[in-house]
Amino acid sequence: MPSERDAEAAIEEDFWGIMRDQLLGFGFLEVLMGQKVYDVPPEMKPMLLRNPGVWAGNPDQVREQAASVLDFDLDLLMVRTMWTNYKLDRALRNLETFAREVMPMLRAEEALR
Repeated sequence: MPSERDAEAAIEEDFWGIMRDQLLGFGFLEVLMGQKVYDVPPEMKPMLLRNPGVWAGNPDQVREQAASVLDFDLDLLMVRTMWTNYKLDRALRNLETFAREVMPMLRAEEALR
């Protein structure tokens, strides 16, 4: 299992780069801030990464974040385990890790409800 430091590095390298490009490229920040934006304000980064819809980190961190969905009566949960800049081996590793390390916990917790 990756360390917390490795997980943070992966978030920075993979997720944040794509998130930044999408926020700037699609003009979301311009609409939000009401002006031309050339970079994501540094104070917004932690807020965006704490978004409850974003689960990122090592399996323990993702299990903790994912537990929040159990409060909703969902029939279907769609999880994105890759971004456009991922190579196939990394995308498959993320999917396999999620299936092996996170889904069993979600199933067990759901069974207790």
